[in-house]
Amino acid sequence: MHSYSNMAFESLLYIKTSQHSNQNLDLYFLTHQTHTSITLSKLIKHILKSHNKHGYIQKELIHQHLGTHHLTPIYISPRLILCPLQSHRAPIQYIINMPRVVGMTSQQSETIIVFKHNHRITVPYPIAVCLKQWKAAQILSQLSDI
Repeated sequence: MHSYSNMAFESLLYIKTSQHSNQNLDLYFLTHQTHTSITLSKLIKHILKSHNKHGYIQKELIHQHLGTHHLTPIYISPRLILCPLQSHRAPIQYIINMPRVVGMTSQQSETIIVFKHNHRITVPYPIAVCLKQWKAAQILSQLSDI
């Protein structure tokens, strides 16, 4: 995997399971898109490490603040809070960097998530799921002890 600095991940919009057979993940940034063959858990560990964070400690702190163990956001910095939209066992993963979200629209059973600079993604989940994750990210971004 490329060695990214922690600033590079600040412009991350979302991560999606790749449809390419030789790639695991598609990463979408404000200015570009890239692919990687590493797993989601290894990518998350790499991002946490680049920000001098530890996954277990972050997860415990988030559980304390949100009181939930389901679809737990991953707090890395106020501008980088990765929110899964479904269980980690799902075949297609969508992890949204919620601080980059500027709007959402419901479209039947799907949700259109809009980012800065009019980037958007349509996810196959109801808007209630997406809004719950957005609210959790808002709470986490206001905390100073994470």
